[in-house]
Amino acid sequence: MRGTTSVASSAKILGDEGNVGTITEEYDGEWCEDNIHGYGVYKYKNGDVYDGYWDNNLYNGQGTYTFANGAKYVGEWANNRMHGIVTYTEESGVEWSGIFINGSFDSGIQKSLNTDRIEIQKV
Repeated sequence: MRGTTSVASSAKILGDEGNVGTITEEYDGEWCEDNIHGYGVYKYKNGDVYDGYWDNNLYNGQGTYTFANGAKYVGEWANNRMHGIVTYTEESGVEWSGIFINGSFDSGIQKSLNTDRIEIQKV
């Protein structure tokens, strides 16, 4: 099943015209038995966006998480944690490539910092 839904929070905002509205989050994607499951895009009220695959309401598989500040994580997910080969781009544009294990960047595995065609190897 595929669909779009908005999730309203209890927070209220005051618009430019003095109108009171509700801050919402939005999901557009696949569902299975009332769970987010399959491919979909979730937009959080803070401006973050997850675009990728889900398994029973958890990030699982290939996905991109874009933070409101412009930083971006592109790679694999397992049970809502970054896990596998990934590229992380900082807000400043500095790009890190490497491996995340259970949500943490693995410093024991060689990684690279790529900026303007300059590659620095760290171990």
